[in-house]
Amino acid sequence: FKPFQKLKYSKWMLAATSLVVLWTYAFITGLSPSVLRAVMMFSFVAMARPLDRQTNIYNTLAASAFILLVYDPFMIVSVGFQLSFLAVIGIVGLQPPLYRLWEPNSRLWDEVWKITSVSIAAQLATFSLGLFYFHQFPNYFLVANLFVIPLSFVVLLMGIGLILVGYYAAAASALGWALEWIIKVLNEGVFLIERLPFSVLGNIYISKLQCCILLLLVVVIYTWIETKKSAPLIIGSLLCILYSMDQWIYLQKNVKPGKAIFYNIAGHTAIDFMESGRTYFVSDSAMARDILKIKFHVAPARVQAGVRNVHQGAAVSREINGCALMVWNKKTIVQIKDPAYVVPPGMEIDIVVISNNAVRSIVTLVSQVKAREYIIDSSNSFRNASRLLEESHSFGIKTTSLLHQGAYTIII
Repeated sequence: FKPFQKLKYSKWMLAATSLVVLWTYAFITGLSPSVLRAVMMFSFVAMARPLDRQTNIYNTLAASAFILLVYDPFMIVSVGFQLSFLAVIGIVGLQPPLYRLWEPNSRLWDEVWKITSVSIAAQLATFSLGLFYFHQFPNYFLVANLFVIPLSFVVLLMGIGLILVGYYAAAASALGWALEWIIKVLNEGVFLIERLPFSVLGNIYISKLQCCILLLLVVVIYTWIETKKSAPLIIGSLLCILYSMDQWIYLQKNVKPGKAIFYNIAGHTAIDFMESGRTYFVSDSAMARDILKIKFHVAPARVQAGVRNVHQGAAVSREINGCALMVWNKKTIVQIKDPAYVVPPGMEIDIVVISNNAVRSIVTLVSQVKAREYIIDSSNSFRNASRLLEESHSFGIKTTSLLHQGAYTIII
């Protein structure tokens, strides 16, 4: 638009065109929180120029966040929203002092150092959220970003170009082939780094308080480096003590106590017996082989409980006459798996687990098997579980249905 700068309304033409292009891009890409943040920020910048107003990056960020949250208050709990704003704050605040630490002599090393300093700044601002939400830390993020950032920029430009030439089949086909090839190179590079030894530091659990403390520690350390005053050091030391106290409470409350977790996984039986960082997993054979379901439904609870060692449930379970007898921390649990079940008479039972639609009447079961508590697991049909739950409520029998009430944890 430089040729039009001498026109009377060129500034407003540029602003209007920029807004149309920005918001068209936002809608094409699906209005994700990170894209909305960027588009909203640059919308402020575009409008500031024709109004002859100066922009401040922090004010622009704050105004963008405010407008987006007025539009959708629940966006604040979006991981993409949080990571996007924190990453920009980190890049704006931390990248300049990091970049000034080294002045490369060559253009190539200068570009490499720019990408590296941006990566470090963004990682410092967001690593606490990464630990909190994803329970892992990418050890090779610097190596990955050296080619991910340039290639993703190329992919972005070529993707826009593909939309523009989409009407011309030959040009679109050629550009689409090149774009597909570059995306494959980008993805394969990421997967290659992921397969390297020690690429990810995983199974990390931090609480909300610890996440906030880590964020504050980054701010405090940055303030100390910039001011060289003692107050940030004192605050940082107090934060470290608070972090240690919260970690000790977490170990005493979540890791050391013995517990049994009955998972709500439709069509399956899945139970974890946990204590002091180890667990014994009892499940049906199909569930035991389903790595994706274990990763999605079971792994988060194990991370929260600090589990490091997973053992097969055979160590705590034994099959008897259509039932499975489980003993954990002096508690007896009987799982009824077959309608032709036979429970040994006179056995003192703490919990009865009903599986595989093996029980049709909770009252009949109670007359045969006395227990302190009954659990209807997710291997039952929803209809059968509803009938058993309604019957148990009518007769005042303590019963939990996983399909109705979700996963169930018992401290043992």
